[in-house]
Amino acid sequence: MLSGNRNFEGRINPQREGELPGEPAVVVAFAAGGVVDVNIMDEPLAKDRQGQPVYLRDIWPTRRE
Repeated sequence: MLSGNRNFEGRINPQREGELPGEPAVVVAFAAGGVVDVNIMDEPLAKDRQGQPVYLRDIWPTRRE
């Protein structure tokens, strides 16, 4: 998964196929989760220092941000 609008298949490595462009916050969410086959809308991405689950809605920027 790549962030930005100038990323396209083969740009990073011509032998690499199946790259998915994504919004930067979504790329961060999948990176925090460690895998891309997770339901980032409903499953926690990770746990905070207190052991509480962290969801996408917790890190997603607001419209104002």
